[in-house]
Amino acid sequence: MGLTIIRIFNKVDIPGSDLIPPPQDDNTALVNVVNYFLYAVGIAAVVMIVYGGFLYTSSGGDAGKLAKAKNTILWSVIGLIVAVLAYAIVNFAIGVVK
Repeated sequence: MGLTIIRIFNKVDIPGSDLIPPPQDDNTALVNVVNYFLYAVGIAAVVMIVYGGFLYTSSGGDAGKLAKAKNTILWSVIGLIVAVLAYAIVNFAIGVVK
């Protein structure tokens, strides 16, 4: 506790005090979790869009494969939009609470 107070006010330089992370409130932790979730969903959506594009180009005109490819791309984009909206809603809610 004492090192944390010294770290906040930077009055005394203690060797190794730079290894102590600054204190975080609960909102910062929630924002970090949401950010990591958004990154993971973004990566998954891009991978699925590329996969849907591959299915689309390799369908060979088969109506069933074309429908599957279009649905894959559609639901990937919808998932990405939902993730971005969740990010915006959480950040808005945290901004209102602060």
